[in-house]
Amino acid sequence: MSRLIVVKGEPNNFNSELGVVIPIGSQDMEGNFTPVSIDDYPNTGIFISKGYSKIDENFKENELFILRDIQPTDNDWEANRRLQKYYALGDWAEHLEHNLLIPIFDMPPPDLATGVCEPSRDLPKGSIFFAEHDDQIYGPFVASREDEAWIASPLTGQSPLNLPNDHIAKFNTLDLTPGSDFVAFAIGGRKNKFITSLKRLGKINSEKIDYITDAKLVKVFAKSGFAKDIPGLGKQEANKLIQQLDAYRKKSKTKDNSPRLARLEKVLPEFLNAADYGKEIIERFLLDNIEGRRYLDNFFSEHRDILVKEKLDEIEKQTQIKKDESTKELNELTRQIEAKNKQLTDIGRKVDDERANAEIAVKKIQAQTEEQAHQSLLAKQKELTTKNLQLEEDGKNLSLKCSEIESRYSDLSTIVKLKEEIQYLRRVQDDLNKANIEVERTVQSQRSLVAHPDLSTRLTELKTLLQMLNGQPALRSEQPIYHTIKAAPSKLTKENRSAFISHLSAQFQDEDGRPLTFEETATLLICLSQSFLTVFTGPPGTGKTSTAVRLAKYLRLYEEDEANQISNFLSIPVGRGWVATRDILGFFNSLKGVYQPSRSGLYQFLKSDSESAINFTKLVLLDEANLSSVEHYWSDFLGMCDSKGAQRTIDIGHSEPAERFLRVGENLRFIATINNDATTEKLSPRLLDRAPIINFSDTAPLSEGSAQVLPEFDGAFGHQDILATFDVSSNEAELRPDQKSAFEEIIAILNNPSQKGGAIKISHRKINSVTRFCHIANEIPEMRSQPLDLAISMHILPLIQGHGQAFKERLSKLDQTLAELEFVISRKRLKSLIEEGDNYAESYSYF
Repeated sequence: MSRLIVVKGEPNNFNSELGVVIPIGSQDMEGNFTPVSIDDYPNTGIFISKGYSKIDENFKENELFILRDIQPTDNDWEANRRLQKYYALGDWAEHLEHNLLIPIFDMPPPDLATGVCEPSRDLPKGSIFFAEHDDQIYGPFVASREDEAWIASPLTGQSPLNLPNDHIAKFNTLDLTPGSDFVAFAIGGRKNKFITSLKRLGKINSEKIDYITDAKLVKVFAKSGFAKDIPGLGKQEANKLIQQLDAYRKKSKTKDNSPRLARLEKVLPEFLNAADYGKEIIERFLLDNIEGRRYLDNFFSEHRDILVKEKLDEIEKQTQIKKDESTKELNELTRQIEAKNKQLTDIGRKVDDERANAEIAVKKIQAQTEEQAHQSLLAKQKELTTKNLQLEEDGKNLSLKCSEIESRYSDLSTIVKLKEEIQYLRRVQDDLNKANIEVERTVQSQRSLVAHPDLSTRLTELKTLLQMLNGQPALRSEQPIYHTIKAAPSKLTKENRSAFISHLSAQFQDEDGRPLTFEETATLLICLSQSFLTVFTGPPGTGKTSTAVRLAKYLRLYEEDEANQISNFLSIPVGRGWVATRDILGFFNSLKGVYQPSRSGLYQFLKSDSESAINFTKLVLLDEANLSSVEHYWSDFLGMCDSKGAQRTIDIGHSEPAERFLRVGENLRFIATINNDATTEKLSPRLLDRAPIINFSDTAPLSEGSAQVLPEFDGAFGHQDILATFDVSSNEAELRPDQKSAFEEIIAILNNPSQKGGAIKISHRKINSVTRFCHIANEIPEMRSQPLDLAISMHILPLIQGHGQAFKERLSKLDQTLAELEFVISRKRLKSLIEEGDNYAESYSYF
């Protein structure tokens, strides 16, 4: 939904809570701005039906702000030019982000020496603006008012333009794209130009200009210590400040400040002679010693008449200026009073006209006599009598018809019996239909069971259970037949990585199920390569389980034949009440001296040592993983989530030393699907710190159309090839400078201990995970979303857990930062999280 950009209109003359705002533009979901057509908002804009005083108080004249929503009115706005087509409330107004829609004024840049702007220009006090002159754009500046002049200074603090202190940027207008880098809006009948976003402007080449004023230049060098060696200033020693410049240059040996030194040598004599800056020199160097004060006393006594005359002239000049301003303000107030009086006169005239019309209507009503009212009553009585006679006649006719029907259908008992028999036959038919439906469901269930890729695993589980009941060792049972995986004819490298992602995405698009875009497919492959466990979350029916199964199929990790045997993919439906490793792997039966695997089949899956099991990725799906506590039944695998130093063996407690430890290969990966309701367990912080969370809450994307499946990818790639293509070590991974700055800002907001509300700790493990993901995603040019945006949504936002107003303020600050960074995916997740928390007693959680 686009956001509407508006400015203040006029308040209602009789009620300050009513008023009008004027729409001038809109912003779409991609952040682009376009002007609006005034024909879409007839009768001078949008009516504010409540809370206009709040808008009037929070926003300046001609200041742009956002109206979150508008609603159509029920007024006849086409017939009455005073009524508007749409209305809104004052509470729906909110400020624009500070780096969006920066005004551009057609004016020369401010004077470099003083910062003074041209006298005719009226600037927004305290606001950021740019100056356009001779096809060049200068800025950003901040305007302030001093006496009768407007002073503009460079923007201080960190900005997306990355300018040094006291510097501005200079852009050529030919390098800026209309509608993208800048936009023009009509405000008050005039075209006004705006920079759309400082972040976008930061990506355009510009010239950096040192715009420090003469006054600040002296202060900067004074703070640097170039005059610290002067012991005390007497009558003749003030000019030694100039002499110290050469000594400072030789002492500091700096090159960056050479242009500033040249300016300082030129302007310092003028500063010593000017009144204002002379006062600063006096306060800093002369009043601190006896010789300096004696010099001042002698100076004022010798030049008293001149100083007094100059001061009187200055006061007279300021008085005249104030008088002119007062006269101008008085004339303006007089004009406004006359306009209001005229408006009141017009309103009084309309009131008199309405009063006269009302008196005429009253006289017409009074002109009706009592005789006319009596005649009207007689006519009504006659009409009612006629209707009564007609109703009596209709009643007689109905009685005759009823008698005919009773005589014609005398045998009603027979009809009743026939109806009862019909109802009985219908009940019999309904029972037969229900039975037929149950039969069809049974047939469908059996077909699904036969077609399920895990049928062989379930048959093996039943066979193992029967052996256990008969007291036979489970290890003596037949092992599943694993077919050899077909290897791809080509080698997977970073050069054909994008083509491979498109190949997989095409298969997701062509078959039934949730379609995946190129970007979503790339995200799955990176997470599967870099993380031992990847978690899919989202409401039921969004394609979590089917996506995992189809991914294994498209990666050729299992092949289907007549017996539905599988190879390097195992689907485990997690049971309610699993509490230990024995539920997912099995346990050693000390009475029988054998290891009894669980029904999941994971033990046999891990024991497989075929060539396919060793060289290719082994993928395990934990379906509905949080029906039980994952941290409990999956505890033996939790330490394997770290990329290095992980324990790759599991002690199964077997009495035979050779069978005691179960080796877990580096090619093993888990995918867990979870739901969030009262029947499931929460994921622990330790687990969230080790796994990316891919959210399936969004509606599945529309299919991008069929794409050709490439024959060179028709087969499985070795696990080491996939790691070399989609993984990178923590030592080699790095973020781009802009990503590093943005990530540090996000961490500072979540981890700031000085701010009220619980801090969210970001571990070094999570920082490495984000860095590794972004490093690979940065190398894939087809990625549409910002890689850091995707990483924040998967690794950082799931850690959010807190409550209270102070915690919400922390999240609101994070939301503002994500908006400035234009992180669309993360901000959408965060706004949904905040809205749900507001509905649940200010308790904010990702899950």
